[in-house]
Amino acid sequence: MDWWGQLYYYAGLQCFQQAIEKAGTLDQSVIRDILATEHFTTVLGDTWFEDSNGNHPIAAGGLHTVGLKCDGTVVPVGATGYGQCNVTGWTNIVQVAAGYGHTVGLKSDGHVVAVGLNGNGQCNVGSWRLR
Repeated sequence: MDWWGQLYYYAGLQCFQQAIEKAGTLDQSVIRDILATEHFTTVLGDTWFEDSNGNHPIAAGGLHTVGLKCDGTVVPVGATGYGQCNVTGWTNIVQVAAGYGHTVGLKSDGHVVAVGLNGNGQCNVGSWRLR
């Protein structure tokens, strides 16, 4: 992982840590609500998860969570063993989804990107384009 990737990963961890502190509990639903509604101070500056419609695109996988920032980039936290958090170069993302060990993103031009565990072909989306 390059230094940008390390910064994004660290920023994601900072968001998660601050959400847990604000929640005062490890209850996932409480933490998810805080991640969806609060702003966080990270190494990347003020960070929040909200799209232009006020939606809060956050996806939880089996071992990781990803959040879509309003600038079209994705912040991952959690396990990285399958490469499911390798979303550093993703830009212009409008929607995210997370599986057990993989992450999928929909770009503004309709192309689909995916990273992570591909044991059953779940990341073979390179030729997909939603119209």
